[in-house]
This record gives sequence, C-alpha cells and structure tokens, in this order.
Amino acid sequence: MAQGRNPLHQGPHRWDERAVDEQDVVGGVVELRIGYQPQKRHAVVVAHIRPEKRRGLASVASDLAAARDGLSTVRDGRAVLVIPSDDPSLTGRQVSRSMTMRLRSPVTVGTAGPVDDPADLPAAYTEALACAQALLRLEREGAAATADDLGYAGLLLGDGASATRYVVRTLGPVIRHDEQRSTMLMDTLETYFATGQSLVASAKRLHIHPNTVTQRLDRVKRLLGVDWNSPDHTLEVQLALRLHRLGRELDV
Repeated sequence: MAQGRNPLHQGPHRWDERAVDEQDVVGGVVELRIGYQPQKRHAVVVAHIRPEKRRGLASVASDLAAARDGLSTVRDGRAVLVIPSDDPSLTGRQVSRSMTMRLRSPVTVGTAGPVDDPADLPAAYTEALACAQALLRLEREGAAATADDLGYAGLLLGDGASATRYVVRTLGPVIRHDEQRSTMLMDTLETYFATGQSLVASAKRLHIHPNTVTQRLDRVKRLLGVDWNSPDHTLEVQLALRLHRLGRELDV
C-alpha cells in the first residue's frame, strides 16, 4: 500500500462488497476501518444521474474518490462518496461539476458533513440523500446542495410532520389567505416560478392580465415580507410550494 495516502479507497476489500444494506452503505466505512483517519473530517456525497446515463457512474465516482483520498460505491443507482473535506457545500459542487463533465449528463448532488466520527457517517448519508432528493423534486437537476443550502429543507422530505411544519412556517400566511378569501395566491406563486419568474408568461398561463399577477405578488410580499423573492429565500419558497403540491396534509 502506497505510503502518504489515505487508504480509504484501498485495502483488500471493495466497499460495495461489504456494505450490508442502504442504511449501512456509508456505515461500511465503520465496519471496515480501512485507513479511516479520525483526525480528518469527511463529507458524504450522494450523486444522482438519470437511469439511462448510469453507465460509467461507478468508474467516475471511484476515480474522483481516489483522487481525493476518499471512498466510493454505487447503491440503488446512486454514487456515494466519502471524501476528506472541511467544506461539504464546495465539495458537492465540485463533484457535481466533474461528474457532469465526464458523464456528459447532469449529475445532481446532495452533500452532508463534515463528519469527524465515522459512527456519524450513516446519518450523514441519510441527510445527503435527502438533499439530493429535494433538488430533484424542485426540478433542479444538475445542482448541488447541503442541508444548509436548502435551509434544512432536505431533511424534511421524508418526514410528513416536519414537512407540514416547514410549509406552514414558510407559506402559512399565503395558504390561509387563499382559504379565507378564496384567492389564488398559491397558484400564482407556482406559476410564477414555473415560468422562470416571468410576469408575462405567468399571466398568459393563468389567463389574466400581467398587472393582476403583479398585484397578487404584491399581496404575497405583504404576507411573507419584502425579501420573500430574494436569492436567500427563493429556494425555500419553491421547496415549500413543491411539498404543498405533493399533496401532504397540512394543518393550517
């Protein structure tokens, strides 16, 4: 074994040969203890690509992990990497960009960490997977995000109660306004984002005048605050809209 390298990706066993089930896919590192250096912090990366583009995914993931002294496997059609990193958000973007270029297809990446203790890797995997799924449900194929990037929304998708609280906290005033006054602010918001935030396209799709769209969005601003459409809040609003649309039962 070469000296001076973190042998996470080396040793007599392939990680995917020893992983037991999906929940333990990252926990395999704990079991193997192959050169895991506890003094190093690691990011857990889950990379998703369309099924018809998966050929070569394992090879590309292995190359990227090895180049960073990390470890990789493929589980349920997704690549999972454990990479030394103090900045999971940056690492995720780099992995997404590199894999997209090599596979010539958008690669959506969820990342979690940094992890200090290998015993925390399974939980980080679950978080990274949720973030990747959140991006896909937001139709942000090819993007990369951590829970912080998503406003912790990535952790909510598998938990109906938490999702309900998130939607109510983010869009509750708008939902209540629609219910109490029979308005269509939620429909207007969905259409606004679906058309790339175009007033004209939104008006055309809703069969109303652009000025009416503007008036409705002004009402949303009064309900949610002046910064509701700022870059820092747009992703959270879109995710709340998506969760609401998925038909989760809301207690508003």
